[in-house]
Amino acid sequence: MKYIADKTVLVRVLGILQLHETEVREYFLADLRPRVMLFAQPQERARTLFLITNADRQGATAATIKEATAVYWQRGRGEYERVRHMAPEQAHSQFLAFLCTTISHMEQKTANLFLKWVWIFNDALMLDMAEVVSWGPYLHVPLDRWILRMLGRRTLRIGTDSYESDFWTSRMNKKTGKLDEGYEIPVLGQERYALLQQELKESAVESGHLAITLDSLWYVGSKCCSYTPSLCGVFWLREMCMNGGVGPDWNTEQIPTKQEMKDTKRLSRERIKAAIKAMEFTYRRDYPDASQDFYAFSKTEVGKDWCRSWFATEEPKFFRARDEWLAAHLDTTGKGFLEYLITSGGQVWLNMVLSHHD
Repeated sequence: MKYIADKTVLVRVLGILQLHETEVREYFLADLRPRVMLFAQPQERARTLFLITNADRQGATAATIKEATAVYWQRGRGEYERVRHMAPEQAHSQFLAFLCTTISHMEQKTANLFLKWVWIFNDALMLDMAEVVSWGPYLHVPLDRWILRMLGRRTLRIGTDSYESDFWTSRMNKKTGKLDEGYEIPVLGQERYALLQQELKESAVESGHLAITLDSLWYVGSKCCSYTPSLCGVFWLREMCMNGGVGPDWNTEQIPTKQEMKDTKRLSRERIKAAIKAMEFTYRRDYPDASQDFYAFSKTEVGKDWCRSWFATEEPKFFRARDEWLAAHLDTTGKGFLEYLITSGGQVWLNMVLSHHD
């Protein structure tokens, strides 16, 4: 498989998530029921569920939510009636395509999540969309950054090197001057989206599970993962996590002070600034005749590939050398290092450190 490194690991994750499926459903039903059941008619309840799903989308605004919900209200039920008597796989495929292509501001993550809620809660919320219940084996995993992160090498290490290169992105943010890193959410219709969904489905089916079960990774990741390390000890998948599921023990470890947290953020900013200067230097060295500045270059497809390559090959040796420089010059803030980089001596030092050969 191109994206799944070890199916046995994925199957084990599916099995653990399945054990906790009931409590995950209860959690979300407790959140959805009071709002959806305010309405008497099934179509109104379905519309409200659609609205809630869109409202929870990152970047959603009142205007985009209102626009998307209005289109669903006008055309959604008619489209469902059109596909409901088709074979389940075909019906799911066409209705998902309708959601993602006809409704503005609707992408695969939100559309897949909406279909999951309908599939799970059709009876509990009385949505009158019973045919969706048969779509279960064909539902797609809503691929957002949490799901992609949990599958990646920084957490459960299910993905291959191809997975990392195709979904991980590093680019310069021209507004902030900072490096934006993270998993890039794919779009319905992209080859990488289709292939990952296919591999997840095949692995799940072979083990007697449904691929949609993997959406619970969002729940465990956002509630218990290293972003909230005090809960690492109750992380269901802690034994499989690359961090060992070991966060700080707040009973024995000292909680950092506000000043310590500020210092940590400041040092992180200095580290990012140093990396940007090093990348700009390497770019000018590799492309001496380039007409684009580094920020514009980093947004191109060639630039994205170049940034990935830089982080894989140049970043480790750059920061090793930087740490040695800081120690030798007793620079605890990193500011002296940044000042040094713009000097002629600093440029010579960079050229030596970032040479093509270690």
